[in-house]
Amino acid sequence: MDVKLGAERIRQLINIKKDIVKGLSVNRMLIELSLDTSIVDNMKKGHMPSADKLVTIAQYLDTSVAYIIGMSDEEKPTTPDKRQSVDVRSLQIVQRIINLPAQDMEKALKYLDEIEHQDTPQKQ
Repeated sequence: MDVKLGAERIRQLINIKKDIVKGLSVNRMLIELSLDTSIVDNMKKGHMPSADKLVTIAQYLDTSVAYIIGMSDEEKPTTPDKRQSVDVRSLQIVQRIINLPAQDMEKALKYLDEIEHQDTPQKQ
């Protein structure tokens, strides 16, 4: 996940939409969405916006949150179901892990690995 890449991808998507929406800019989009106009600049500095803000921006730009934050290279989802393949709760979890001190982040990732590799009970 790359927050700085997210800022760049938002700018790229805005540039693409400029041909359709005259006068469109990052600031205009953020104002229309009632979001703080410093969000994208803060992303360039490595600060992750909240999950709900990322979802709002992704919906406006007709893309997925996964694309914006670099978890996918698929700019435009092929089906509406894929648009929010990374849900808000998942983003909140990722955001909490990112905000941990480095040592605690490693512990959290090891714990997630353990959970992921546990044997699942067999269905009867």
